[in-house]
Amino acid sequence: MIFDEMAIVPRVDPDPSTGGFVGWSTLEGCEQELATKAFTVLLRCLGKDWKLYVMYHFTPSHGTSKATARESDKVLAQSFSVGLGVQGIVCDMGNRGMLTEIGFSTTKTRMIYFVPNPYSLDRPLRLIPDPVHVFKSMKEVLINRYVCLPSDIVELYNLPENVVDFEDVDWLNKYQNENCVQLKSVEI
Repeated sequence: MIFDEMAIVPRVDPDPSTGGFVGWSTLEGCEQELATKAFTVLLRCLGKDWKLYVMYHFTPSHGTSKATARESDKVLAQSFSVGLGVQGIVCDMGNRGMLTEIGFSTTKTRMIYFVPNPYSLDRPLRLIPDPVHVFKSMKEVLINRYVCLPSDIVELYNLPENVVDFEDVDWLNKYQNENCVQLKSVEI
């Protein structure tokens, strides 16, 4: 089961097919809020080459963890009821609130990537970080040319600040190449 979420332009538009309006959240309990994101769930087969979008919702910018976890649980239950054994959940790690509601934990001090599967006692539910989002995060670091370190690392190594600018890394690399002893093999 794959979760994905993307930002959308928040606005309300007339829907001529229903005579109503679109642009509001479609999540239960959040219907009166303007949607700022689209949340999708799809199923992907591990043994065959198919994937199927099974649910989408327009969601507000905050307070959706419980509602999206409930909707995801409905997809999980329906999947098992028709014989599709969900092995895991693949997603970017941005929706930590929803993942916590399901039972996962993705903090540095508490990592839980396997939880009991409520619909298959012999098969745990796995959390699999979306590798594409890992590369996107790395790309942002390379484009911005700096990294922000967590406060515990700054404190542990008594660093003057939490930002590592790549200009400093470039300088260190150049300094080491020009000034450090380099060992070379010599034929005797």
